[in-house]
Amino acid sequence: MTVTGLVMIPLGLLIILLPWRYSLLAFPAFSIMNSAGVVNVGSFGLLPGYFFGMLVVARTAVEIVLLPTPLNAHVIRWLTPLFLFTMICFVSIWVGLTFFQGKIMVISSEAGFNLNLAQPYTFQRQNLTQPFYLVLNLAIVYALAHQVARLAPGQIAATLHRGVIYAILFASAVSIWEMAGFYYGVPFFASFFHSNVGYEEAHGQVLFGNILRVSGPFSEPSVLAYRFAGFVLYAWYVYLRRPSTRAMGILLLCVTMMLASTSTSAYATLGVFVLLMVKDLAVKVATGPTQIRLSMHHVGVAALLGIAALGALVFIQSYWYEINNVLTRMVVEKHHSGSFAQRTGAEMLALDILIQTGGIGIGLGGHRPSTLIMALLSNTGIAGFLIYSFFLFQLLRPRQAACAEVDLQPYRWMTIGMLLVGMISSPAINSLALAMSFGMIIGALVAKRQPAADRPVSTWRTPLSARGGAPTFSSP
Repeated sequence: MTVTGLVMIPLGLLIILLPWRYSLLAFPAFSIMNSAGVVNVGSFGLLPGYFFGMLVVARTAVEIVLLPTPLNAHVIRWLTPLFLFTMICFVSIWVGLTFFQGKIMVISSEAGFNLNLAQPYTFQRQNLTQPFYLVLNLAIVYALAHQVARLAPGQIAATLHRGVIYAILFASAVSIWEMAGFYYGVPFFASFFHSNVGYEEAHGQVLFGNILRVSGPFSEPSVLAYRFAGFVLYAWYVYLRRPSTRAMGILLLCVTMMLASTSTSAYATLGVFVLLMVKDLAVKVATGPTQIRLSMHHVGVAALLGIAALGALVFIQSYWYEINNVLTRMVVEKHHSGSFAQRTGAEMLALDILIQTGGIGIGLGGHRPSTLIMALLSNTGIAGFLIYSFFLFQLLRPRQAACAEVDLQPYRWMTIGMLLVGMISSPAINSLALAMSFGMIIGALVAKRQPAADRPVSTWRTPLSARGGAPTFSSP
């Protein structure tokens, strides 16, 4: 057991015994610590998020067996494409090991994107661990959706929203703590947040000897960019639905964290965010009321933006040389870097695998390209890619954003944000963050179909309006 486990294991066991809303609040924060390990066995470390996810699955299973809470047919119906996707993954592994072993060059996950470490495809640990995590993620999606759908009326929006906000605040606090430790010598307990023996030491990266690439509680800056790409879009659509000073503060915090990561994918996602913001504001102005009434939240937001702009101006003037170097290296000259060449080579190798296997794929965990699309194609084949894409389309299409109890637009865009980074530089098919987003959305969609008799009576005061308005940033 690690020092992280000494804290997180008792905390997780305590929370899982409390009413379900507390588990749903805590789960996103547990998932943030993706570089920690509660237990290390050899070269394997169990993430706090998966530790708590297994507790959620176990408690859900016990309730289904022992209590009058049967399997939710509506949730199972939503998950049908993922069940098919899982079957295809197992078939592709069998086909790959049976017919293509030793005949196709691949890059394992341990090799990163280093083409010099490419080797003939053979049975490896990833051929066991990746299917295991796929099944576990599927179980987590079901358990979350099952429990969200059973929350009392009026609790769903408040519970899910607070869980996401707590995760944003926790991740931001650790990232700011890391920056304070690097620049001002404040003690930062890296051994607590980076205790997973199975992860290489990718945190604490420094540019030009004096610029920290912030990773916070994540394994590396690109993973911070992955999570905050979802968070920044979530915060924006919450603000767009119900503007407030707190909502704008959370949004600015997310943008700051993405800038501090110095990740190319973070900067690309911020570019997409700016385009979305301009589009949404243009639509709001074109379709909104002709007269705008000035209120205190307008004054607060204007003051907050003014302070942020002034702070940004002072920071840019003081550190322009470093900022210019970062932008030049991570954006302008990125295509000349060795990392870009290696990632491009891994992508071309993935395309070659797809062609050589006749579109079947090499099996989950067989090859690690640079993007999610090529990971799906090279590992699960054309069939797996199409089924997974169909599931995402069904879940994220705009007309599914309406729900009787919760506005799903922010959650939908949070998922899209993470997928967007996945298209650039995050090839993980097994993502706990995505599994949690899937569970939240499906649970909220299913809730309006859940019989009222199967749901407990609400005893938790919620800040939402009776008509199910957008969540606010008030504390519980």
